[in-house]
Amino acid sequence: MYPGLPEVKLEARELLIYCPLGTNGLITVNELMKAEELYEADILIFNIGHWKYRETDFYRYAHDFPAVPPEAAECIRTQLPKCKALAIDTLSIENLNEAQHNGYFVHHAFLDHEKYEQPIMLIYEDTNPVPLIGKKLVSAFAAPLRIKNHDASVVNIIVEIEESSCAFFFVNKQIKIRTKHFEIVLKRPKSPIQLEARRRREKFSERRL
Repeated sequence: MYPGLPEVKLEARELLIYCPLGTNGLITVNELMKAEELYEADILIFNIGHWKYRETDFYRYAHDFPAVPPEAAECIRTQLPKCKALAIDTLSIENLNEAQHNGYFVHHAFLDHEKYEQPIMLIYEDTNPVPLIGKKLVSAFAAPLRIKNHDASVVNIIVEIEESSCAFFFVNKQIKIRTKHFEIVLKRPKSPIQLEARRRREKFSERRL
């Protein structure tokens, strides 16, 4: 759908935008413009707070989540020339209920290379911004799983922060913290469903013994 996506180099001018929203909430242009250093950022990372439901209430996480509306998407694409990518802690950057009626306008607003004069902007969805809160970014890059003839893929976003020279990998199931000497893997807390399944397996094993 979007052929010829170019390699995008981020220059570590990230902007973490905290914008808590509820069910089907939208990031408005007015709220977006309140962010400091908005015009200098090359990647916008939205911390909506929706990430906290991924392990505790996946149904809520996967339905009626907050998103970027069409007018905000066009504003970012046309008015923020330094911005190259966006990340959001929801399953999609777009309200999927509205997308079915407007032809996925938001995705096209960021990725269509014919409609707009400005360069395309990459989209990172289903991210966990927690390791970046309160940190200063030094560098960032993405390592996608390349799949032929597809326009989307699983991707790891690697971010180096200034404090303690650590790099945080925020991916779906775990967080990796890499220092100069070692690597630690911090697994996300197990969901209630996973804990119950584990309890039943252990109980079954005890019966067999």
